[in-house]
Amino acid sequence: MRSRIPIGMRIRTCAGESFRCVPGLLDKRLVFVTGKGGVGKTTVAAALAITAARSGRRTLVCEVARQERIARSFGHPAVGPAETEIAPSLWAISIDPQSALEEYLVDQLGSQRLASLCSRTRSSTTSRRPRPARPSS
Repeated sequence: MRSRIPIGMRIRTCAGESFRCVPGLLDKRLVFVTGKGGVGKTTVAAALAITAARSGRRTLVCEVARQERIARSFGHPAVGPAETEIAPSLWAISIDPQSALEEYLVDQLGSQRLASLCSRTRSSTTSRRPRPARPSS
């Protein structure tokens, strides 16, 4: 009978629970979970975070989005840009990309007014899609 454990995976036991883990994944200092929308990034990030925290690692889940899904999945209100403990040894932080851009521009340009102008201009130009040319009459 063939094993149902994919190649490169192994079963580990932690605190009486069994789970699958890519060898060495939890030994990494940073782990990024990326992918297209709706593929389970939040679920995978939460599972990895819980696993790391239960194995005794200080764990921070950083979400770069406005939705604050990680905090909600743990039954917590939005955590915002401050580290907030959402479970034992597990903290969460949420970074709003627009706010982060504005903060960076203020730091680099030295002017809140100029930074706001630049970030609004950038966001309005990147959201425009090319339109096909119309035939002239």
